[in-house]
Amino acid sequence: MEEQRTCPNLKCGSRLFHNKGISAKNGKPYENWKCAKCGFIEWVDLNPKTGKSTPLPTEIEVDMAKRVESKIDVVNKNVLDVKDQLEKLNQYLRGSGA
Repeated sequence: MEEQRTCPNLKCGSRLFHNKGISAKNGKPYENWKCAKCGFIEWVDLNPKTGKSTPLPTEIEVDMAKRVESKIDVVNKNVLDVKDQLEKLNQYLRGSGA
C-alpha cells in the first residue's frame, strides 16, 4: 500500500500525489510529492549513486514535529514574558532608590 500524504500548506490540506520517473532533460531519476490543488511540490532527496530516495517523514513524525515547534513557541513566549517582568522589576527598583 502506497503512503498517503496531505499538503502541509495550512490553507490547502489536500492530498499529495507521488510522482517519480526519469527526467527527459538530464536522464536522472526524480521523485516528488505534488499537490494538484495549490501546486505545492516537495522534492525527495535521491542518493546520487543509487537513485533511491531517502525515507520521507511519516505523518506521525510531521505531527510530532509540529507539536514540538508549538511547545517551543510557548517556551519562547514565556521567556519573553519573564524578560519583560524582569525589566519592569529593574525599572521599579531603580525608581525606588533600592
